[in-house]
Amino acid sequence: MLKPGNTYEQASDRGKGVFEKNGEGKQWLGFPGHFVGLATHDVLQPRGPIQTGQVVTVEPIVEFPDKQMHFRVEDTILVTDQGPEILSSGVPKEMTDVEKLVGSEK
Repeated sequence: MLKPGNTYEQASDRGKGVFEKNGEGKQWLGFPGHFVGLATHDVLQPRGPIQTGQVVTVEPIVEFPDKQMHFRVEDTILVTDQGPEILSSGVPKEMTDVEKLVGSEK
């Protein structure tokens, strides 16, 4: 969804649909990310038309308060005319790979 011709609202709606399909619709908080600009964590909420050259994060959150667990997997996305380019594609996301990276594997 993160390509010119779409809006951040459409992308957010698609994300909400994924959460709802998996029984987590109550956890949806809106577009799960922020612009990346002069500050790594720009304060502007992405809204309106998606434009070439924009850089945003996508970091959906799933929380289990009863278990005191909070999960967020973040990607940094560059919007191009050909579609999204995942700038953080080389960053591991699977738990075993993350544990190996930080040296805490069991």
